[in-house]
Amino acid sequence: MRVYPIIKCTNIACNLKCEYCFYRYLDQIVKPDSIMSQEMLGRLTEQLLEINPQKCDFLWHGGEPLLAGIDFFKRAVELQNQAREKNGVQIRNSIQTNGVLLNREWARFFKKNGFSVGVSIDGPEHMQNRYRVKANKKGSFKATLRGIHTCQAEDISVGAIAVITSYNAQFPEEVYRFFVNNGLKKFSLNPVFETDFDGRPCHYSVSDDAFAAFLEKVLDLWLADDDPEIEIRQFTQPLTGMVGGQITSCVFSGRCHIFLDIHPNGDVRPCHSFKGEAEVLGNVLTQDLLEIIRGDKYKKFSASTLKLPVDCLCCEWLSICHGGCTDHRNVVVDGKLHEKYVYCGSRKRTFRILDQVVRLSSG
Repeated sequence: MRVYPIIKCTNIACNLKCEYCFYRYLDQIVKPDSIMSQEMLGRLTEQLLEINPQKCDFLWHGGEPLLAGIDFFKRAVELQNQAREKNGVQIRNSIQTNGVLLNREWARFFKKNGFSVGVSIDGPEHMQNRYRVKANKKGSFKATLRGIHTCQAEDISVGAIAVITSYNAQFPEEVYRFFVNNGLKKFSLNPVFETDFDGRPCHYSVSDDAFAAFLEKVLDLWLADDDPEIEIRQFTQPLTGMVGGQITSCVFSGRCHIFLDIHPNGDVRPCHSFKGEAEVLGNVLTQDLLEIIRGDKYKKFSASTLKLPVDCLCCEWLSICHGGCTDHRNVVVDGKLHEKYVYCGSRKRTFRILDQVVRLSSG
């Protein structure tokens, strides 16, 4: 079984303080133990290549991974190259950053070493600066866009993730045109749903109906443009499944269990989006990763991600949805348990339109 490691090389340390962040209630200041050590990096690389001997992905995440410094990543590539020369393994590096620290040195390093670069940006300035702010509450838009353009100047095709909130969901055309006009033709529109301590949706959470209306408008624009270079994950992934292809995105594939967070202290946990993130499945400094994924804790976690309500099991879209993100299932909102994916309705509305497109194109 292949494992896709979400390597939190800076733990939760970040140079932004986004209002909707998973870790917004925690101290995200960089500390001496925030950065993954050389020992840990070496052991992790060795174990990942052992468990994925033919193709191995390194998904660098955070917090903000660039805070680890460029020398950290140079060492990571050096270790990978040694393994590649020895075993011929295919290695892919992907990094997800807020873009603020991206400069020419970083861009040239990523280009030279074949990194896929993803930047988190929520749209134009008034959308980005609504929630994606620095600790001093100043907006991050100008720095993030500058980082994107710096990478593009080095001929890097930058991907993007937009967090869709109750605010930017009101501007579907503006969001869509922003990405396309800025050369960000591969992007994902990820809805945010969080509840407060009383179980009420946070003010920035986007409702299922609002997200559905947003997606439908973006889908209309995407279909009208008919540009094969524009890839929007919420449409291309289900379309791939509809025509018999392999779905790879975790929120559509039903393979949540193969994405594991790995922290600087060696702890292995479920993906940060999973409700059970507090449980440590094992530690790669004291155990082999193979031993961890064969252990009872991992098996219990894996089984929990595959458990779906009856409505999902009977749904016509199960093979391209798989119940949605596990973080948005079995949630309590205003005292009521929602077993199904919070955005079930928006998915079904989108799937019906995509299904019609497939039928027309094949008819």
